[in-house]
Amino acid sequence: MADQLSSIVESGQAQRLATGFGFTEGPVWHPDGYIEIRDRQKDIIISGGENISSIEVEETLYRHPAVAMCAVVALPDADKGEKLVAVTNEPGLSLAEVRGAIATAGMTNLCVPRDLRVMDELPKLGTGKLNHREVLKHVELGQAHLA
Repeated sequence: MADQLSSIVESGQAQRLATGFGFTEGPVWHPDGYIEIRDRQKDIIISGGENISSIEVEETLYRHPAVAMCAVVALPDADKGEKLVAVTNEPGLSLAEVRGAIATAGMTNLCVPRDLRVMDELPKLGTGKLNHREVLKHVELGQAHLA
C-alpha cells in the first residue's frame, strides 16, 4: 500500500486529480504518511483575511438538536470581505442559539454566522444534497427572511 501511495505522489497524479476537482491546495502529504484533503474552493469563506470552512461550521450546526437542515453561505461585507450567513428551514431557531452552538464547539468568533436566514424549503440537487448555489441565490434575492 505504501509503495502504491509513493508512486502516486511521485507521479503527481494525486495533485492533478485533486486540483481537477477544485480543491484549494489538493492533498497535503504529512511526513508520517497521513494524507489530508482540503476543502473545495467554493466552501472556503474569507472573512477578515482568514479562511473559514463553511463545511466545518455546518457540521457544528448540525449537532444542535433544533437543526435538521442548514447551509452556510457567504455574502459580501464592507469590513471583512465576506460574512457568514446560516440558512435553515427551522423558523424556531434563533441567531443566539446558532452562536451558542459555535461557542460550545470551541470555534473562534470568525466562525460565527452574522445572520440567520429562514427558508420554507432549502433547494436540493437531484442527489438529495443541498444546492448551496441555489441557497445563496435565494439569500441574495431576499427570498430567505431574517430569523
